[in-house]
Amino acid sequence: MDSQNDSHSSSRRPLLLCLCFTAVAAGLVLFNIGNTYFWDDESYTALFTKNLLETGGFSGWDGRNLIAFRNGSLLDENLNSINPPLSYFVCAAGFKLMGYTTAAGRIPFALLGLFSIPATFFLTRTLFPKRPGAAVFAAAYLALSVSFLLYIKQCRYYSPVISFSALTTLSYFLALRATKISWHLGLALFATLLFYAHYMIGIALMMSLAAVFLIFHARELSRRQWIQFCISGAVFSLLVLPYAVAKRIWVRPDFERPPFSQKFELLWWNLRELNTCAWLPWIVVILGIVLAVIHRRRGGSLSGLGEMGALFMVYLVVSTVLSPQDLRKTAFADTRYLVVLIPLCATLVGFILSLVQTLIPNRTRGTALAWAILLVSVFTNFLSLTPPGVAPSNFTSKPRWLLPAYIQEITHDYPEPYRAASDFIRKNLPKDATLLAAPGYANYPLMFYTGDQVLFRGLLIAAETQRRNANLSLDEVHKLDARLFADAHAPDFFITFGATPEAEQLIRALIQTHGTRPGTENPSLTYKMVATLDVFAHSMIRPELFWRSFKPVTGYDPRTQAVYVFQRVANPSPASTEPNQ
Repeated sequence: MDSQNDSHSSSRRPLLLCLCFTAVAAGLVLFNIGNTYFWDDESYTALFTKNLLETGGFSGWDGRNLIAFRNGSLLDENLNSINPPLSYFVCAAGFKLMGYTTAAGRIPFALLGLFSIPATFFLTRTLFPKRPGAAVFAAAYLALSVSFLLYIKQCRYYSPVISFSALTTLSYFLALRATKISWHLGLALFATLLFYAHYMIGIALMMSLAAVFLIFHARELSRRQWIQFCISGAVFSLLVLPYAVAKRIWVRPDFERPPFSQKFELLWWNLRELNTCAWLPWIVVILGIVLAVIHRRRGGSLSGLGEMGALFMVYLVVSTVLSPQDLRKTAFADTRYLVVLIPLCATLVGFILSLVQTLIPNRTRGTALAWAILLVSVFTNFLSLTPPGVAPSNFTSKPRWLLPAYIQEITHDYPEPYRAASDFIRKNLPKDATLLAAPGYANYPLMFYTGDQVLFRGLLIAAETQRRNANLSLDEVHKLDARLFADAHAPDFFITFGATPEAEQLIRALIQTHGTRPGTENPSLTYKMVATLDVFAHSMIRPELFWRSFKPVTGYDPRTQAVYVFQRVANPSPASTEPNQ
């Protein structure tokens, strides 16, 4: 009897450890979750969600302001959002319960993201049933990963994508092993939720699973199993195809159209960023390859590793092909399309650490070494270090703290540009004053926090809007407020985040368009700088590690790298300034 109890307790211990790590992750991700303002991508989700709760639809117009990102490229002909709707419903839960606050917008995403930890645990245990340690290591690695914590706390689709991709993948592998149809229906359900979180990522993962299924199982499955998987595919198609066709989800004015010749370089970038973001450090991969060869030579089994590795690589290739990223506009891969791989990376790391645990002759020492490698991986970037020149700006050529830096950030508030600008607007700008910010994406965090006080105008350039989004009716936008167009109104105030060429060009265009005085080169209006906000101009709170600063940016040049506020003023004519004769 005692031996049976011990066995039962031993079998439950890995799951209890998984739940403990999930609780630790919950504390890390929820503590002070609203200490930074929304950045631009988060603000789009928050603004559309606010409109959903107040109007019942996904409109970009709230009666005062229009979400006109990239000249209206996020809007359809009815001024509704073209993005997948699931994130708005997730955010709505927080806003409905806690009001329109930063924390309220992020908490539902954080809670949803935490489900991916037990999902990854069970995925790893399903793939490697004879290695219970692998599942614990995978759960611990994911729960303590700073990159994972940063992604799931965003008011953005990342959290639903991570959780539903992990559950979709888990359902797929369980369906392969199941005789009943329940997991096949679960596969269809979770894949559908993933699709409504992000169209492209959902399609990419399903294509990848289908490819791996055909490679590994096309000949070995029974007729009954084939029918079950066909039912799963049919249910998924029934739940997504009518919507996809009705919404014409392939029409994406906000997406770039990069040349296909870039795809090979982008594939390398995507592989590189797995190391850069510490999802799958190259040193750990090399260690895993060596240990797998040793394990295989000793007669050990690598069952499950081949199919997981194939799924990993197929998704990497498919997402690279479908990615709209233009390499001419950035130096890093757009890792937002790769977040599906975060749980898979944790699974692979868990398996590698289980090899460390078992291949060391002394089991206790092997376990200690495996945990030491895991802690080094989550506390620092030491295992992701590369020679200078491998990553842009030599990001991975210098040692950095990860988890300690994250803890430092969540336990200390520090100045940030959108908070400083929003505070200035609330204290100093009159009700219904018109405002424009540069860069263009900076308008939308300010719109969320101050849109009830000021009007954001001059957001659209008619010719560019028509070129980028032919479905958007300029006449309908004019009916809302003609001042939404830059050629119809010079805003009362202009805020620029940094002294950038874009800001200088915008001010010059406004003066030239609205201040031209016939017969003279002296314009009738100009913009006068009325305030400099002593804060670094650029928001450093994105989830990508290479764009994240866990502490205040100091040592910047206040003449070019601060936040500047300009006010429109009348420019006296030359005659009015001449002294009396």
